[in-house]
Amino acid sequence: MASVRRRAGTDARPFQNEPSLGLLRDRAVTVATSRRHVPATDTTLRYVPVVLAATAFALPLAWVVVTSLKKQSEFGTSLLPAAPQLANYELALSLANFAIFATNSPVLSSSYASLVVLVSALVGYGFARHRAPGRGRLFMLVLATLMVPNLVLFVPQFVIFAQLGLTNTYWPWILWALGGSPFAIFLFRQFFKSYPDEIIHAARLDGMSEFEIVWLIVVPSAWPAIAAFSVFSIVAHWNDLYWPLIVISDTHLATPPLGMMFFADADQGMKIVEVRPLVMGDAWRNLTFVVVRTDDGLEGVGEVRMVNHTSALLGYLEEAVPTHVIGADPFAFEALARRMIRDDYARAGQIAMSALAVLDMACWDIVGKALGQPVYRLLGGPIRDRIATYANGWYTVERTPEEFNAAAKRALAKGYRAVKLDPFGTAWQELPPAELRRAVALVEAVRDGVGPDGEVFVEMHGRFTPSQAIAIARELEPYRPGWIEEPVPPDNVKALAKVARHVNVPVATGERIHVRHEFRELFELQAADVVQPDLTMMGGITETRKLATWAESYYVMVAPHNVGGPVSTAAALHFAAATPNFKILEYFNDFTAPFVKAAAPGVPEVTDGSFPLPEGPGLGVRLDEDLIGDHPRRPIHLNLFGDGWHLRGRERVPSERA
Repeated sequence: MASVRRRAGTDARPFQNEPSLGLLRDRAVTVATSRRHVPATDTTLRYVPVVLAATAFALPLAWVVVTSLKKQSEFGTSLLPAAPQLANYELALSLANFAIFATNSPVLSSSYASLVVLVSALVGYGFARHRAPGRGRLFMLVLATLMVPNLVLFVPQFVIFAQLGLTNTYWPWILWALGGSPFAIFLFRQFFKSYPDEIIHAARLDGMSEFEIVWLIVVPSAWPAIAAFSVFSIVAHWNDLYWPLIVISDTHLATPPLGMMFFADADQGMKIVEVRPLVMGDAWRNLTFVVVRTDDGLEGVGEVRMVNHTSALLGYLEEAVPTHVIGADPFAFEALARRMIRDDYARAGQIAMSALAVLDMACWDIVGKALGQPVYRLLGGPIRDRIATYANGWYTVERTPEEFNAAAKRALAKGYRAVKLDPFGTAWQELPPAELRRAVALVEAVRDGVGPDGEVFVEMHGRFTPSQAIAIARELEPYRPGWIEEPVPPDNVKALAKVARHVNVPVATGERIHVRHEFRELFELQAADVVQPDLTMMGGITETRKLATWAESYYVMVAPHNVGGPVSTAAALHFAAATPNFKILEYFNDFTAPFVKAAAPGVPEVTDGSFPLPEGPGLGVRLDEDLIGDHPRRPIHLNLFGDGWHLRGRERVPSERA
């Protein structure tokens, strides 16, 4: 025992003195300690490649998301959107039904994969487990079809399905799936070939049929192969474009790739996504501004001063905009006009043509901004570099010759060389002798105020009978009026023609004619020397251009009626710059509250009786919506046949209060 102990002790000492265990323990402690105290620089260097790789993979997705929040005008020009917006998503959902596309794809892809698995599993089992003559050659023939591109088969398959009347349905997928897949057949054949023979023999001894063996024993064990093929199949057909493009034309059957193609076709060019009316109240008029926004964030603006019918215009826009305007191309002026006028069927009048006008103006503004050009260049370029103008609204004073003379001189001091006035007070049909003398005296005073080289236009607001208008015109002849305007109501063109035949001063009319075709009789009867279309109430720049061209054939001049604010003035200036038979433009806004001009800065100032050409792309004005909000709509009704109407909302002087 002692010898055993001594041997054990003798043997143990070398073992105890063996340094290998201590070294291993020390190394383990060192390794553990070193892992717990890895230098920060080593950690950083270790993760830098990982972070860079992750960033490289994430950047395309991030770029797509960021770009989708941009305006189209910012594409390729800025890294980040100036103001992130969802307009692109709103437009996409309005132009294409992505919910249907997203539903069609999983239904179609999963159905196709299920049918292919059903057929290919049976064929693969046959090739794997049944020893029929020629089996190997037939299997090689199946594999050989993998070398034939699917594109080669598309044309004959399409011809067959078209002759069967199965295009634009899902039958081409169903029948194609029933032919199986060479790849799936190969996959299942290889899997079933490795399946243990003993299990299949035992199943046969138990009396199971081959069909039962396949579906109850073999296929349930082939889920890995089924899953692998299903993934390949669903991904391939989810992203397939060419075959759906050939056999499908109905958007309700489209898969996402085909739906995106339909969407791209629908999204050619800009689309209008919002129309926003704003009303600003002035002392004697409510000005309706209409802002039109496109899918790329460009905004255009139109404007009209409705004659006591602002609510009617807003009501019309509420119905017309979703029906005719949203989704429209702002470059397609004629298509917009056709939808709004023809498709509504009712005869167009002041309301409908005013609605068309504000939208037409806004579209021209958008097109000019999109192309970086002023509108007058898009209308053929400027014929003149100055736009002659005359003052109106300047005689908000007591109806005496002295006051009118002084007011006319103040208008000249503002840079005007021509003025217009209605000196007839509340007259209707006939004018008593005393009032006739008073009116003539007012015109004489204004002629004296502007001097022999100035222009004086006399407004009659359709007050008189033909005989009375003729008599007044003869009394005014010594003062050389530039025209007498609307001497009779606009409803009877032959009455106006009678006046034109019997007076020696030019006759002007047209502000209350809202449809271009209604000028036909006026031209044919030579009832006017000057037409005064209000482009804000007869369809906008597009329609007024057509009228001006028509008038030119009759040697009739065009002097646009312009009782609006800065936007309508800007539109009229662009129209005037490019119109050969333009004469002169009306302007009120130097004689009203300053905030009216400030509502849309950009209209140039009048100097030496004319405007310079507007600057900047589009109409060249910028709408101040905050300022407009500070001056809300007012309960205004301007009655041109009421006492003191010429004061236009200002304090009446004592003599006018009776």
